[in-house]
Amino acid sequence: MTLAHKLSWIGVACVMAALGCRELNPNFNASADTDESCDDRNQSFSHSNCDGACVDTELNIEHCGGCAQPCFDHEVCKAGVCLVDCPGDRRSCDGSCVDTQTSLQHCGACGIACSLGEYCVNGACDSECPAPSLVCEPVCVDTDSSVDHCGMCNTACNDDRSCVMGTCDLVCDPPQTACADACVDTNTNSMHCGGCDQPCDGFCMEGACVQECAASLVSCGQSCVDLQTDPLHCGGCNQLCKAKELCDAGQCECEPDLDSCGEACVDLRTDKVNCGSCGHACAAAQSCKEGECACKGGKTVCDDGCFDTDKDASHCGDCDTACAMGESCERGGCE
Repeated sequence: MTLAHKLSWIGVACVMAALGCRELNPNFNASADTDESCDDRNQSFSHSNCDGACVDTELNIEHCGGCAQPCFDHEVCKAGVCLVDCPGDRRSCDGSCVDTQTSLQHCGACGIACSLGEYCVNGACDSECPAPSLVCEPVCVDTDSSVDHCGMCNTACNDDRSCVMGTCDLVCDPPQTACADACVDTNTNSMHCGGCDQPCDGFCMEGACVQECAASLVSCGQSCVDLQTDPLHCGGCNQLCKAKELCDAGQCECEPDLDSCGEACVDLRTDKVNCGSCGHACAAAQSCKEGECACKGGKTVCDDGCFDTDKDASHCGDCDTACAMGESCERGGCE
């Protein structure tokens, strides 16, 4: 545990025990209001005394941006602002969770819209809806995996569910387990300690009910957690890591094989808006394969999309050659 964390928890202990703390931490003010830092030695975080505890209001989901300002479900607190954290492979676009593999307004990435009459197929705009996908107007979807059309058209899964083989299921990321329609960590959850529906009167530590936490762990509510590795309490209680993040040394980091681009963890090999590198976006009709923007069906990659340069009059023979008005493109030549 770092010096800053030790000082922070000393401050919490002092408030709880109503002790004079000035000897232990001369910067600590037990009567500090929410505008003051409860640990002035740690200037890189915005700590405040909320409900008798020293919390980071830039990261804490119960006190996001200030005391008693909780985030909603499926939100995380980043820089003091509650942000939508979409489950599974869905992304937050304009404040809503969308499937960028099928969305006509956000095809492959937020803000990339397909043209009238096109479908979004696997994150790329296409004029056809290939089998075995089905047209569920106005989108082309795989009903085995689509959360908006699971099993059949217009059968949507709840926000916390995934569509698996045409059925809406609660799918939890390890080490969490599905209990009572929620994903919980049975190693630390006091209502499901060691297994579902096994409540604990004390603290839940490594799946067992104990009366106090081990020296290396911290009590967050009725859970004993490791602030260095717990994604629900990363660096402090109630500081959640986002989807596709893990907690490493008290900091939320992208999972292996993913890279941080802005606020998102992405796969540069397949991410359409960060293809090969952050900010390198593919055109609407393109997809990202192995870090390169690619077109289907042997079409040529041009800056403004995918084209058949044998037939396309605006890209005849190559991306930069346009035929004159009244001419057509035949076998890559204007006629």
